[in-house]
Amino acid sequence: MRVIGYIFGVALASAGYGQFKVDPLTRPIVHSKRRALVIGASDYKNLGKLAYSNSDAENFRQALITGFKFSPDSIRYISDSKESPTKPTSKEIFAAIDNLLADPTLDKGDLFILYFSGHGIGKADTDYFCATDSTVENIEKTGVPVNKLVYRLKQSGLRNILIVADACRAGTQSNFGIALNFVARKSNIALLLGCEPGKKSYEAPALRSGVYTYFLLKSLSNSKNRTPRTFQSASLPAC
Repeated sequence: MRVIGYIFGVALASAGYGQFKVDPLTRPIVHSKRRALVIGASDYKNLGKLAYSNSDAENFRQALITGFKFSPDSIRYISDSKESPTKPTSKEIFAAIDNLLADPTLDKGDLFILYFSGHGIGKADTDYFCATDSTVENIEKTGVPVNKLVYRLKQSGLRNILIVADACRAGTQSNFGIALNFVARKSNIALLLGCEPGKKSYEAPALRSGVYTYFLLKSLSNSKNRTPRTFQSASLPAC
């Protein structure tokens, strides 16, 4: 779990709680394989379209490759971008999970990271990642229920799992994040949420990115680039 603890530290650093630098070449943290499923959903058919989920997902994928020595073939990338042959529909997302978990070389000690940027919906039964073909009225059949997703990950025997969800409510009466936080804690899975349950994540045109993912990646890369000091949330488009 040392990698997961490290990435939690990165999240704290991005929030201003501290700064540190770890050289993965001189201080190896994980000796087993690294795997990831990176999803960016922007071109929603029935929900509000998002401007930067695709690019955020691609930037996160690149950060894993360049900064944390993930091999490109160990990352399954799904988005609406032209570079992705697989689109983020609910069917394709579950197919990608099943394909990754069916890999005969999978080891329980492998690190697995799931990154999702897009809409989220919270219901009484569970939270849902919204695929691009999801509808609010029929989310139970068109969305990706996080309880089933976490169950599949835990059934695989993986012990080092991190979920990064830069998603917020889709609609005005949705507390996305509560169920995901609950099942992650119950399953001993590390979780990073882009906003508090029931709150909104924001996209910033000035950054050409979702705000949370931007600062997370800034910390991961230890970037020295200057960034705007403040944001007026009222002027930022919410997901």
